[in-house]
Amino acid sequence: MDGWVVRLTDAPLDLDNPAHLDALMRAYERFLEIGGRSAP
Repeated sequence: MDGWVVRLTDAPLDLDNPAHLDALMRAYERFLEIGGRSAP
């Protein structure tokens, strides 16, 4: 199985940090197949 490792933030991901959550949400919007999701 192929995969990617993508750095979203300079610091370790902190889900209590609004900027980190924003980066994560942008990644989910950009790459629909993350977590087994796909476009209809």
